[in-house]
Amino acid sequence: MSISEKLHSLEFTLQLGCKLNCKFCPQETLIRNFKLKGNGITRLSYENFKKCLEKVEKGATVTFSGMAEPFHNRECAKMLKHAYKKGYKIILATTLVDMTLEDFEIIKDIEFDHFILHIPDEEGNSKFLITPEYLEVFKKVVNSIDVEYYSCHGTVHHAVANLIKKDKYAGLDPINRAGNLKSEEYQTYSPKGKITCIVGTDKEKGKWAPSMLPDGTLVLCCMDYGMKHILGNLINQSWAEIQAGEEYKKYIAGLEDDTIDILCRQCNGACEEKNLDSTKLKRALEELKSNPNQTSFQSLGGKIEEDAINIMKKIISARNICVFGLGKLFRDKYFVLSWNKGICANIFSDNNNEIWNKETNGIKCIPPNELTEYKDLLIITHMKNDSEVSKQLDDMGLYNHINIYDIYRIFY
Repeated sequence: MSISEKLHSLEFTLQLGCKLNCKFCPQETLIRNFKLKGNGITRLSYENFKKCLEKVEKGATVTFSGMAEPFHNRECAKMLKHAYKKGYKIILATTLVDMTLEDFEIIKDIEFDHFILHIPDEEGNSKFLITPEYLEVFKKVVNSIDVEYYSCHGTVHHAVANLIKKDKYAGLDPINRAGNLKSEEYQTYSPKGKITCIVGTDKEKGKWAPSMLPDGTLVLCCMDYGMKHILGNLINQSWAEIQAGEEYKKYIAGLEDDTIDILCRQCNGACEEKNLDSTKLKRALEELKSNPNQTSFQSLGGKIEEDAINIMKKIISARNICVFGLGKLFRDKYFVLSWNKGICANIFSDNNNEIWNKETNGIKCIPPNELTEYKDLLIITHMKNDSEVSKQLDDMGLYNHINIYDIYRIFY
């Protein structure tokens, strides 16, 4: 297990104790365990926020959500703006409760990576206080900020029903919060063998991030309401020190060994390795090798489109495969979700000269100009928008390239 100096992602819980007290959120479990295991600091200070943010690598994702409404902390907007100015990708999941018009003015120009808005429900499963001030802020947010989707713990409340975009409404599928909610209405989970965290959407899987509580305590993730895995304290320790600790090493070992008791073994976000898209790709490629004319694949659940088959044929026919672009998307997914086992790249490349000739898991990152030396080369651009890199490769006479999302699209 390699030790990294800085975190690749981090989620902040800015304050302990959430006014919403949602039915599907184990707040009592968190408060009870924090009293036993925390140091009593229930609100993250701006100075400690900045200190901990420096322990996350630049360009990585910082999430403002955690286990309580972020704007319960009066300095939330200032923290959001600071992280954005420092070059971090920002995810905000909020109810807007306690957000002010002044806060809106501070954050309105932030280009959020994801903005998720939890809205009131008619049944009162979330304890919103719908005031004129709340509705004024609500209207400004939904009219000015690109909301990715709206979550709701029941029927959408009439006060906001006509203010939201219906195509972005997503209801709630109640989950047991990795076993922290005990009731027959929640499905239970017990994945076996080697597992991987695939938290995210169908198109954006693999976004695990540890969650920091206001006193600096770093727990496994936003499902760890019982503080089962206290990895360390990010205010007092470096990320490298935390990774070297026994609890972090236990978590890593537990992903491989199902006899080790880790929270993930009760979580809906854990996927058995055999069910990963990357594992399905590997099996589909083997099927295609044995019968190049087939259009239906058992590993992919039946017949697939011709474009998907052509993508797989490109992978099979390549003698050399290069993954171009070793940024955040690569760090989040390529090895984490075992795409290396399906794609089997033997070359890495990037326009960042600081990583040239350095190895990642035994594979060297070479300068782009050296790619012309390889025969039967397929280049997979590992980034969302590859238009500039595609033109760069074409100008070099390297026309055999596809985007990683061409591969992802095989599965959705």
